[in-house]
Amino acid sequence: MISAFDQATSPGVLFVDDEPNLLEAIQRILSLHDVDWRIDFAQSGSEALAKMERDPAWVVVSDMAMPGMDGQELIALLAERFPHTVPIILSGHWSELMAFAQFGPRLRYLSKPVSGDLLVWTVRQAIAEIHLSYKLKEPRELNVAIGHPVIDSQHREINAFSRRLRTLFDQGLSAGSLVEAMSEYYKLLSNHYSLEEALMERLPREKYASHIAVHSKHHKENIDFVNDCINDISNEQDLNEIISVIKLVFENMTENMNMDDIDLFEIIKNEKLLT
Repeated sequence: MISAFDQATSPGVLFVDDEPNLLEAIQRILSLHDVDWRIDFAQSGSEALAKMERDPAWVVVSDMAMPGMDGQELIALLAERFPHTVPIILSGHWSELMAFAQFGPRLRYLSKPVSGDLLVWTVRQAIAEIHLSYKLKEPRELNVAIGHPVIDSQHREINAFSRRLRTLFDQGLSAGSLVEAMSEYYKLLSNHYSLEEALMERLPREKYASHIAVHSKHHKENIDFVNDCINDISNEQDLNEIISVIKLVFENMTENMNMDDIDLFEIIKNEKLLT
């Protein structure tokens, strides 16, 4: 097993896909973005594993459908040998629910084709997660503040409610109780995102277009996920099975929400929107 990364070195990112054209396209995308990563490419799972043994990457972005060692086997071996590495699936054959149900909340999923902005954003989020994991024992419970009393209060309330939901998922409550709790969470998120969207409207569009687009996309995905949870819990006969899947996705969503807020709040502070 490989020990933790050297925080003084540039983050390493390894892209794995059996299609050379796709790797070349990713290389072009990265050349257009200001990234300070150590970038490497592999055309198979076995080649990726060999490169990891020589120089462990912080993040591995992998296709799933590859000949020989496929992405599923590669990610399982990465979890065993390189537990500090964050895997990202980039696939046209898997769904997000499949990915989280199989690998758990730390894994991130992107569907092919993916935009350059979203790919770079997702890798940056994964790297930020690793940085935070060295500083905080529980990175999901971050004390994120923007200086806006309502937004800061909402953020603390959402984090507290998230912890409560994680407890409720383990208590074997009735579908009605879970629907009631998720509905309250839905209202909290909706109000919080409405204020964040209003602040983003004041950001210089030409400077932050990609940030605004990604944040708005995440807002919609999170709201839609919670709404889908409410519907699934209400209609699903096998409650235990659906809850097990929801728990995995919810853990990842909660962590990513905090990471999103760190990024957005920093931008809002830099632009002095609250002064």
